[in-house]
Amino acid sequence: MKNKQITTIDFSNCRVDVPENLEFFLQKLGKESYIRYLTMSGLFGDMSTPFEVLGEALSESTRMEILILNENKIRHTSYIKFWEFLMGNKSIKKISVMKTEISDKTCESIGPYLSNKWCTLIDLDLSRNLITDVGLISLMSNLIVSSSLLYLNLSSNSIRDKGIVKLVEYLVKPKCTLLELSLQGNKINNEGMETLAGFLAKNKSLKMLDLGKNEFSDHGFEPFAAEIAKNTCLTLLDISRNKEINDEGSLVTLVQSIAFNKSIQTLDLNGIRIRKPFLKSHFEPALISNITLKFVNGKMQADIVQGMLNTNIVIETKVVPNYLPKAKFRKGDFNVKILDPLNTSFLNMSGCDNSLFQPALKFVKYHDIRTCDFSNMHL
Repeated sequence: MKNKQITTIDFSNCRVDVPENLEFFLQKLGKESYIRYLTMSGLFGDMSTPFEVLGEALSESTRMEILILNENKIRHTSYIKFWEFLMGNKSIKKISVMKTEISDKTCESIGPYLSNKWCTLIDLDLSRNLITDVGLISLMSNLIVSSSLLYLNLSSNSIRDKGIVKLVEYLVKPKCTLLELSLQGNKINNEGMETLAGFLAKNKSLKMLDLGKNEFSDHGFEPFAAEIAKNTCLTLLDISRNKEINDEGSLVTLVQSIAFNKSIQTLDLNGIRIRKPFLKSHFEPALISNITLKFVNGKMQADIVQGMLNTNIVIETKVVPNYLPKAKFRKGDFNVKILDPLNTSFLNMSGCDNSLFQPALKFVKYHDIRTCDFSNMHL
């Protein structure tokens, strides 16, 4: 494929009656190809040999960046060869192989690809496959060694508790790069959740965690919820459709932790029963001292907590932009002699609308700010 104008090819839902035709094209995707985005999802027919040909071609490709290969039928031995061939690739950024019957044995080949020094992959979708604890351990054992991965989707597999130990071992590593992790729709129960809680205080990278629709209850979620208070990275936590969690048990612990958490912005509680007494007695008091949580997804009486969530949105959009952690003052701005030279944090609300006064005071209360300018406001 020497045509420099064509960069995207889509073969989705094609009927492959003569595999040799597809293989002839795939052979051309080597180092002279300008194709950057290839989609081959839902092809009708055995894709085993075409995948081997594709893998071999990609081992020499220098431009391919995105592979979408969902819902295909591939023999196990051919799948292993495909991942082994990819070891030589230095350009691919995203691979999606959802619902392609990836097994634990296949993960033994995926793992070395992820940890090899040439790997540039940042986004991997392994959802809706056949991965169990054994496969997770294989993947994490290699990610611990080395990885460029930022986004990992392991949803709708068969992961239970034993593999979580190795996952936590990876997540607490200082060199962990992962930003988003989905474990939605697996079989993680109470023991797994207690183990998973071990990463929350130490991890410095993970922003999004999806734990929806697993098999844990209040007993398992309780220690995890308690550790949320110590986490400084997560901005989105999804525990939706875990129906064994209730608002008289571990959800109370969760919102108590939210009161001290300074990073979570979105909490997904869809499919969990949330009643008015819980909102009034626990959630509302917790939000008094929280300035980051902005969105709570789920069926609940919105008017109880929505006002406080809206205040946090105002803080993020209208107050924070006026905050300078390290300000440089000029003579005449303030009495320089009374300013703390070691802390020059400054909130400048001068001339702002008076509706921002209360949100600004809340922001100041929970930040170490030494200088505030409220001049020219209509108080």
